[in-house]
Amino acid sequence: MPLVKIDRDLEPLMDLFLQKRKEDLDELLKLREKMDFENIRLAGHRIKGASGSYGFSDLGLLGKAIELSAKNKKSEDLINYISKFEEYLNNLEIEFE
Repeated sequence: MPLVKIDRDLEPLMDLFLQKRKEDLDELLKLREKMDFENIRLAGHRIKGASGSYGFSDLGLLGKAIELSAKNKKSEDLINYISKFEEYLNNLEIEFE
């Protein structure tokens, strides 16, 4: 289960951040069905950027992997990374410090 330690100053923003990542997941799952590589790439890029800004480095790495897999049209890798993204979000624990 991923445990992420986040600066307490970001606590008021976490609900919106997590809501947006769940929206990203819903979008990725729909796009994966069509293998819409360009829009998956854009979503991965967005996840990568937003996650790093909030201290979720592992989530940012998943976003980068999704982005690169889509850019290179690696369907099997995309399926794997999107599943890992879903698992990460479903099991995430946040600790504020």
